[in-house]
Amino acid sequence: MYHVVVNVLSIDQSLEEMTLGLKNDCLHGTTIFRWYRESQRSNFTLEDAERKGRPRTSVTEENHYCCEENA
Repeated sequence: MYHVVVNVLSIDQSLEEMTLGLKNDCLHGTTIFRWYRESQRSNFTLEDAERKGRPRTSVTEENHYCCEENA
């Protein structure tokens, strides 16, 4: 994706290049479009955004320790 953004290709050209280069391993067109749109806003990052609510994983040292004690 970085290559596509640096070369300032259109969204159609970006999708075509990624599809040709990655073939079956290519991301879905919707994902590529979203990344392209974010890059145009100078808001592109590969980091996860902070979210409220449930954590991404339920495995923590604390609950792992509790489970081992009860086993």
